[in-house]
Amino acid sequence: MTAYLPMVPTLDRQKFEDLFNSAAIKNLLLCSPELLTAHIHQIYTALPILADRYCPAYLLAGIQIPSNISKLNLRKRHDTIAIDVAVQNALEFLNHKATPDLSFTLSLLKLLSDSKLYGEKKKALGRIYNVAYGDFLLTKEDLKIFPLWIENFSKVFNYSDLSKKIGLAIVQELNINICLYCNNENIQTRGLKVKLRADLDHFYPKTKFPFLAVALSNLVPSGSFCNQGYKKNYHMLDFEHPFIAGVTTAKLFHVEIPPGEKPTKANLKVRVIAQGSKIDRSIEKFEIENLYSTQDDINSWIRKAHEVVDFTSGFNNSETTDILLGLLVDASKPPHQEQAKKFKVDSINQFANRQILSYP
Repeated sequence: MTAYLPMVPTLDRQKFEDLFNSAAIKNLLLCSPELLTAHIHQIYTALPILADRYCPAYLLAGIQIPSNISKLNLRKRHDTIAIDVAVQNALEFLNHKATPDLSFTLSLLKLLSDSKLYGEKKKALGRIYNVAYGDFLLTKEDLKIFPLWIENFSKVFNYSDLSKKIGLAIVQELNINICLYCNNENIQTRGLKVKLRADLDHFYPKTKFPFLAVALSNLVPSGSFCNQGYKKNYHMLDFEHPFIAGVTTAKLFHVEIPPGEKPTKANLKVRVIAQGSKIDRSIEKFEIENLYSTQDDINSWIRKAHEVVDFTSGFNNSETTDILLGLLVDASKPPHQEQAKKFKVDSINQFANRQILSYP
């Protein structure tokens, strides 16, 4: 940071020095997960020029563009009216947000202002919507409009260096064996000579929040499917950080089986029950319902669990029941070390028609 600061224009340098002095950087690196969003708001409020380059969605939050903008039919009058309204709202929003130093936001404003035909307006609105709400990355052409000192900012926080030096130590010390996003994928460290560790996911992506690239509480050991397949580069500002909160004792999973039938590979479906919290967004993002409905080992476990619980229902010997249920789930382990623990606990209680296991 000391080497970087001379690149910053005099007008902005004091803000950078206040936000990224030694004490502030130490706070970034070592802060609790509860404070990560506070750092994001502090930095991007004071330096919107950084948000403009790295997370324009932060500046565009709240812009009113229909989510179905790309599907509107230009031949239908009510759809063209919707486009006109969206253009008016977006122009008003962008004119309020755009300042001379916000290169990308200004480019979006110009794109929309220059759009005259409905096809052009629809395309411009679609691009702005994707920037504000999608998993959006700037193109090479977009990047050309930013000054070099803004581009160089992300190089200050060197995740590659941290990953090589202590990435394995971080994963081992956290001792998380099951992906925190799906509670399904095994992510244990493997190998003797060659150590293979879990992905260290940046909960708030380093491409969008480079100042959190080496913040320890922003690094979440996770499965490659959730990290690279579902989460990708989404900003996650409206999601619950898994180090802060997860699912509760409230029932989350319900196995649907036709009345009077035993579960088979073909006749069962797993339903996820809405929790009325941010966790619902994660359930949707990581396609939890589909995962637990379609995975073969979960399907096999359901059939086995149904038989075991049915078999133990006639027992009066609690010790024998505990032993048999222990073959289905290790209730003594925390969820980050027991695969599909919440699903297994909910399912066993459902099959027993009463709560015989507790969570977590």
